[in-house]
Amino acid sequence: MKSMDMLSKMRTTPLSKKLRFTSRITCHALACFLTLFSLAANADDPWESANTRVYQFNKFLDGWLLRPIAVGYNNIVPGVMRQGVGNFFSNIDDVSVLANDLLQLKFLDAATDSGRLVINSSVGFAGVIDVASSVG
Repeated sequence: MKSMDMLSKMRTTPLSKKLRFTSRITCHALACFLTLFSLAANADDPWESANTRVYQFNKFLDGWLLRPIAVGYNNIVPGVMRQGVGNFFSNIDDVSVLANDLLQLKFLDAATDSGRLVINSSVGFAGVIDVASSVG
């Protein structure tokens, strides 16, 4: 009998009430989420036919043109030249990074990126060689 009284007292502690409330809220939130998710999954997509055609075209283009070119590029062009091409395009991207830094008022980052851009564009042969990384 005493064990039953002890058990009933344990069930009515503030901590257990809080846990039961939290688990009820969690269950309700989960039920709402699953309901909304299932409604969204069953919604008709008015662009489905167009998306399917674009996907099929992209898959065809990738399999017959772009992938063979990329594989051939990796097999034929030496790694040093691929690194130089990557550095060149990374140097071009630094212009947009610099503009982004200025728009976000990150002037220290903008100064670093502009210095990197100037060094790589001049000393690094238009960014083909990443001289700024070795400078610091």
